[in-house]
Amino acid sequence: MKRWKLFTIFFLGICGIAFLYGWTEFHRGQKDTSVMTPDFQMNAPQLVVAFQQNEADANKTFNDKVVAITGVVSDVATEDNVLNVLMDGSDPMSGVLCQFDVASMQQARHIAPGQKIEIKGICTGMLTDVVLVRCVLVSEKNS
Repeated sequence: MKRWKLFTIFFLGICGIAFLYGWTEFHRGQKDTSVMTPDFQMNAPQLVVAFQQNEADANKTFNDKVVAITGVVSDVATEDNVLNVLMDGSDPMSGVLCQFDVASMQQARHIAPGQKIEIKGICTGMLTDVVLVRCVLVSEKNS
């Protein structure tokens, strides 16, 4: 009988630890991009060219990495609680799409086309534009 009780206590302990681990992982938030150190720092046209020349290599290099880019804003739009800032990529068909979520949208509301800025975000690859998510405004440059 003692063996059965020890096994039950051990099993319930393991279940409790697994439950706590699952609970903390489920409720863990994403790290704030503003405190993350960029893995790469470049201008927007350089990032676009890297993806246009060899998308597979660029995906290996930049995806899921923090990238700080400097460039000129070509368009700003808000859609579904996301502020989209399109930076000129020196190609009429491509640029860098920077997505600001609700948490960082307030600091970037005043961004306007033609403005030179530096943005930090996490690269997710290229569709038509290179996409950076969870972006934060690093600085505004004087044109």
